[in-house]
Amino acid sequence: MKKAKKIFTTDKDIDHILKFDPDVPETSLKVSSLQPEFMATSNLPVIPWPKGMSPAPKPAAKKPNADDPLPKADVLVVTWTVAEALALSDVLTPGYRSKTDWYPYTHNWVSQFKPIIKKGAPALEENRLGLWFSTRIGNKNVICFKSELHFARDGAQMPIKDLWLQLIDEVKPSLVITTGTAGGIGSGVELGDVVVSKKVRFDCKKTFAKQPFKAQEYVCGKKISFAKVSEANSDLMGVTTS
Repeated sequence: MKKAKKIFTTDKDIDHILKFDPDVPETSLKVSSLQPEFMATSNLPVIPWPKGMSPAPKPAAKKPNADDPLPKADVLVVTWTVAEALALSDVLTPGYRSKTDWYPYTHNWVSQFKPIIKKGAPALEENRLGLWFSTRIGNKNVICFKSELHFARDGAQMPIKDLWLQLIDEVKPSLVITTGTAGGIGSGVELGDVVVSKKVRFDCKKTFAKQPFKAQEYVCGKKISFAKVSEANSDLMGVTTS
C-alpha cells in the first residue's frame, strides 16, 4: 500500500514553512532534506525589465519610526513567508533585502493587535506586524510588505482582517497584490509555476469552519491581460532557470 503523503496542518508544521530561510539550510522542514546548495540564494541574474520599468528602491532619508503609519503609494504588494519576502526584495527592492534592510512596522501593534493574537503565533515572536520598503516602478510608487500575521496561526479573532484594513487605509493604493507560494491548489501546479488569479476561495476546515465565509469566493474586478502575462513569462523564464 502506498504510504499516505504527509499534510502539513499543525502549528509547528506551518511555522516551519513560514520561517524557512533559503540562506539558512537548518530551517528546512525536518521531514525533508536540508536545503541543497544550488537552491541557496545568490546574486540574481539580470532581469530583462521593459525600458523604464526597472524597480528603483526608495530608502527613507531617515529610518521611519516603527509605529508610524505607512506612506501612501499607488500599489501595495503583500507577501507572507521569510523566503517569499527575500524573493520579493531581491526583485523589487534590489540592494535592500527584507531581513536586513526593510523597516519594521508596529502601528497599533500593542494596543490593537498583540492582545488578540493566539499564544505561540509567529507575530508574537517577532513582536511586530511586518516589514516594509518602498520602491518605484515606472511612474508608480509601490509599498512592499511582509506580514507577520497569518490567517492560519493568529487565532479565532482574525487580526489579519484588521491588518488588511489598516494597510489599505494608510497606503490608499489603487491596486493591492497578495503574492506568495501557490501551494495546495492541485496536483497540476509544480514548484516554480506562476499562478495569476482573479478569484480566491476560502477552504476553512478548522478554526473558521463555522464562519459564513468558510467556502466563500471573492473575485477581483480588474482585467488581466493573459497575453501580457504569457509574454512576461517567456521573457522571465530564462532568469528563473539560470
